[in-house]
Amino acid sequence: MLEGAEAKGLARTETELIASRRVRYRARSARWDLDVAVFFFAVLTTVLILLFEDVRVEFVASAGVVGLSLGWLMGWSKANNFTGPSTLKRWQI
Repeated sequence: MLEGAEAKGLARTETELIASRRVRYRARSARWDLDVAVFFFAVLTTVLILLFEDVRVEFVASAGVVGLSLGWLMGWSKANNFTGPSTLKRWQI
């Protein structure tokens, strides 16, 4: 059997592990919220409009790549803000 101090230490470690898993899960889900989805839809709409207006494919492709890159950066920064040190400190993890 574990002594009182060892049991508390083990319970705290397990609690921290569960909490960090929850933070990672929430960060992954926070990455793709409505703002990012609307932005991706706007990029798709812009690409389609440019294609129908007979704009050169090189410009359309570069606009699409820039738009997708910006959307990825938006999601990445949201996830980073969610799991930053201030969030972990606030949740006392």
